[in-house]
Order: sequence, then C-alpha cells, then structure tokens
Amino acid sequence: MLMSDLNMLVATGGRERSATEWKKLLGMAGIELQRIASVEDSSICIIEAVSSES
Repeated sequence: MLMSDLNMLVATGGRERSATEWKKLLGMAGIELQRIASVEDSSICIIEAVSSES
C-alpha cells in the first residue's frame, strides 16, 4: 500500500482528497457524489457517483 501511495504522489502528481473535496470536484464535472463506501479490512474506499445531467 505504501508503494501505491508513493507512486500516486510522485508519478502522477496525485493526492488524497476528503469527502468534501471529492463532492466539489465531481460537482464541477457534472457528477453527483452518491456515497463513499469503506472496504472492510482495508484503507481503500469506493466512490459511488452518477451524472447529474439527466
């Protein structure tokens, strides 16, 4: 997991975001955040979102 985090930060300029930051970022793209689900026994979360343009 550590190498994955380092790869994200170094190779792509990525970063970790809070739920509020995800909601704002997705909203700017016309996507509505539905929920963030934690993966059991992991530090990984799954973001569920849908197009807000219907």
